Amino acid sequence: MACSPWQANRISYLPALSRERKLICDSSFMGSYLKILLLYKRAYWRDKGFSGEMGTDCKDSPVAYVYDSSKHN
Repeated sequence: MACSPWQANRISYLPALSRERKLICDSSFMGSYLKILLLYKRAYWRDKGFSGEMGTDCKDSPVAYVYDSSKHN
């Protein structure tokens, strides 16, 4: 399962998480992050000379980083 420690600590486990693991989850902070995968039939941005990667430090932007993880062929 892939989720932040904060989210993982809100799941009921059988057997229960160890006390040490719960402590780690309680004290970890990941912020508000989401990972979204988008699928396209082809990487059209490459035809225009773009890499498919983007980053910004703009505090008002809903997207901070974009990475092209598609195959290059």
